[in-house]
Amino acid sequence: MTQEADTAKLAHDLRNPLNTISVNAELAKLQLQTNRDKEEILVCVERILEECKRCSARINDFVNASATKADNA
Repeated sequence: MTQEADTAKLAHDLRNPLNTISVNAELAKLQLQTNRDKEEILVCVERILEECKRCSARINDFVNASATKADNA
């Protein structure tokens, strides 16, 4: 895969979890504004944290693959 294709794939792979983070942050905000149950808010926060881990793992994969390609060049 070319560097451009790798970068495009990374961008695509990060958009999905970032969308989930955004949606759950908005939902948690709304729940806080309406004094909802803490458990409902906690679920949103847990989803946000999981998606952040997913983004981080994807970035690490990209960096490691880039380093491997540079070593083999």
